Amino acid sequence: MRLSIIKNDIWQICEICDQDGNSPLLGWFSELNPKYQGSIKRMLAILNRVAKEKQGPNLLSTDISHEVEKNESIYEFIAGDLRLLWFYSNKQRRMIICGCQHLKKTKKVNKKEVKRIIKIKRDYISAHDAGEIVCFDDGEQL
Repeated sequence: MRLSIIKNDIWQICEICDQDGNSPLLGWFSELNPKYQGSIKRMLAILNRVAKEKQGPNLLSTDISHEVEKNESIYEFIAGDLRLLWFYSNKQRRMIICGCQHLKKTKKVNKKEVKRIIKIKRDYISAHDAGEIVCFDDGEQL
């Protein structure tokens, strides 16, 4: 499994990449309608703030970040209609793993995306336990 470091400060924020190391988050941002540019900037500001503050995501209000699946400890960052699902690494302190992003279309949490991030989390734990994590920082910081 490939992880890309997208923010590296007090907190490390990583994302699960495809086999070629491409960033799904950057690709998604570039595909979004230009009307979402303000929300993209807010999402990037959220990630920057979380990485730089000792409290990390705990400093954010529930309007910006909250737990969406308690049994699996899955969270989301919120910027306008943009949603970025993530979880804490249970293998490394102060590390957040981002895995799914989507546009909010209804008032309820997107169950399909939550199932997807749960699978990603389980795959991450298995890959980490097997020593199969490749973590890289290609310098293309968000």
